[in-house]
Amino acid sequence: MWFPYSLPTSWKVEGDREAARDSLADDQQREILVGIQLRNPISREWTVELQLQEPEWQTHYDQNGAAVQVGYFPDEDERLAEIACKIVDNNTCHAVERSYELVSDILNYWSAFYGRGFSIGGLRIADIKHNARWRILPHWPSAQNFEPPALAAVQGGLLAVADLYREGRTSSSDRYRFLCCETILGKWKRGEPPFDQPVHSGPEGGEEQSRPEAEPYVTEEIMVISGMHRISPELEGTNFSDLPERLEEWHTAAVRYVLEGNVDDEGRKGLDRASQWAAVANLTDLVAYHLLSQAIENYTKSKDSKDSEVCAEASTP
Repeated sequence: MWFPYSLPTSWKVEGDREAARDSLADDQQREILVGIQLRNPISREWTVELQLQEPEWQTHYDQNGAAVQVGYFPDEDERLAEIACKIVDNNTCHAVERSYELVSDILNYWSAFYGRGFSIGGLRIADIKHNARWRILPHWPSAQNFEPPALAAVQGGLLAVADLYREGRTSSSDRYRFLCCETILGKWKRGEPPFDQPVHSGPEGGEEQSRPEAEPYVTEEIMVISGMHRISPELEGTNFSDLPERLEEWHTAAVRYVLEGNVDDEGRKGLDRASQWAAVANLTDLVAYHLLSQAIENYTKSKDSKDSEVCAEASTP
């Protein structure tokens, strides 16, 4: 079963829901505390490779020039685990956005300074005035039942495309994941291997066809699971073959960012933009997964059918 890994996800209320509603409705200036939990992108540990013995506070300035108190907190092994921002704002969501942008800039600086990778793993939010609290964490998937790979049933072309899919799935960059999965969608649209394999009609035999009678499309389930229903609800019902054109502006933005370094447009838009990229990457990821899993099923059915024919011929006197 496909599962999204991306942060950010929706806010989860911790504690009193009435207090959370009061906080979101309040338009008065107040102190809001945002804790941003860090992750090592390689080891997946909830710390990064910076040693710190004791918590340390500094004053930084956000992109609007406003002062923010920033605290650095180590775990029990004296590795940096969380960056907290004490921020004065009249809007809880805006305070979180400002904190996310500031901490992203801090991590960007460290990445260039140390030559290491630093990821944001989750967020904790507290409105001190209302005693309202939230948490933002990625989904945690349950384990799948083990099933040995049916490598003998598939051809090398499928495994090569599966390699591209795994490249995207294991990346912490949603833009890169989007580009990998969009490439797979393009191969399917053009009928390139492994998607040139005829679709087997099933164990009962019958004619084979080059494509299913009903072309797959973006269902309501795909929209909801990916989070795209909040970003571009008009994409629901789009045929897979029409998706590349419908996602052209995202493709252009990703290419300009990754290949042309257009950071001002794409790199500094904070949590909201990160949410959009997570949804777009999830959408193309789900589509690529659907196409690849269907291709594996087709290859498996085809091999089972051929094996049955061989056995039948061998048993014929």
